[in-house]
Amino acid sequence: LTGWTQFPSGTASVSDNFKKFGTQSFLLNASGDKIYQDVTIPASGTGTYTLSAYVKVDGEGTASLSVDGQTAEIANVLDSAASTSSESENQRLCLTFDVTAAGEVRVNLNKTGTANVYFDGVQLEMS
Repeated sequence: LTGWTQFPSGTASVSDNFKKFGTQSFLLNASGDKIYQDVTIPASGTGTYTLSAYVKVDGEGTASLSVDGQTAEIANVLDSAASTSSESENQRLCLTFDVTAAGEVRVNLNKTGTANVYFDGVQLEMS
């Protein structure tokens, strides 16, 4: 989980049970879990961004993506539907938002319910 922070701490791990790319993915397995990373957006980087990830929901629960402006200003957050199917695998979630002033943005990978939720291929790209 290098570069990512777990909330609450100690509840996320890596797993080889699901992978879209590489050999492992993030696994969230406790209700209300999330992992997040703070990303610095420079003044030259203001504009529209897309956060995306491939997910698998194994059981009852949901996977979703979210973003918070820590010191950056964000607007126009357009959310994709959360994955809720216990049979969903390789479903791509996307969240698009505008950064209107430089600073730090927190990207969140979220889980609700009792399912094991796997995230892989997480990326933040400028549109």
